[in-house]
This record gives sequence, structure tokens and C-alpha cells, in this order.
Amino acid sequence: MKDLLIGKIGKPFALKGEVKLIPITSFPAERFTIGREVELRTKEGPTLAHIDGYRETEKGFLLHFDLFPTINEIEPYIGAEIYMDKEEAPMPEGSYRYADLLGMEVYDEDGKKLGEIKDIQRFAPKSNLRIKGVHGKNFYVPFVDEFVKDIDIENKKMTIHVIPGLL
Repeated sequence: MKDLLIGKIGKPFALKGEVKLIPITSFPAERFTIGREVELRTKEGPTLAHIDGYRETEKGFLLHFDLFPTINEIEPYIGAEIYMDKEEAPMPEGSYRYADLLGMEVYDEDGKKLGEIKDIQRFAPKSNLRIKGVHGKNFYVPFVDEFVKDIDIENKKMTIHVIPGLL
């Protein structure tokens, strides 16, 4: 079973089985290489497939899998999560996997718990963390050094700098 979530299958594109890719990685070109074996997970269970087409367009990324040559064959997989082996996905120094950040507890610099990371939203040029606060309200923190002061992957803990109006 593959153990690293790298994307989701979006809507079909044209009739030849291509689909829009919703990447859950900062390195889509490295993760979605031609020939890579991936696992597609749906409610019905996992399916192994190989990527045999990947391209970037003005509006995002498109994928094609060897098992699905037409739109009819790929349609049941719309919304499926795409997984790969973590060992095949080394990270550059100072980078973090989205999967490692999701669910991480967030604290201020005084050690007060603020909430939990629920999502990472990618907007050019930077990403934002969506944090569900301890009182249930979401707030957003830019994923940049000015706000994110420490990340402890092992203990699933992040420390952020809070400015007025952030919470």
C-alpha cells in the first residue's frame, strides 16, 4: 500500500481519459513522472495504475493513466486520492510534506494552543495554512518564516508568531 498522498483526480478533460490534477505537493513535476506506479483510492478500494501522461497547462495540470484510455473508464475515479511510495519522494532541505503538516497542533510563542492545521492552500507566490482554532473558528496564517517560527514534525507541533488581527 502506497503511503504518501500527492494529489486528487479532478474532472475529466476531453474524451481520451485525461483528467485535471489537484496536486497536494509543491513538487508536481517530480511526483507525477511518466511510468510512476501510483495507487488510486476510492470508496470501492485501491487500484494500482501507472502514469503515462502528465502536462502543465495555463490552468493547471493534466494526467493520464495507463489503465484508463477513455473518459468512460476514468469517470469512476473522479475524486480519487493519488498515493505513491514515500521512499520515492525525497524532500529538499527545509521543505515539509503537506501530509506531515495536516493535523499538526499550532501554538503561539508563549506556548498557548491556538488550534490544528486543517488545510494548506496554495496561492502564488506563497501558501496559507488554514487552522481550525480551539474555539472552532478558522483562521489563516501565511506559510512564511515571518509567521511560522518552529515546526516539530516528530511531535506534530508548530509555533507561530501572532500579530494583531491574525486570530
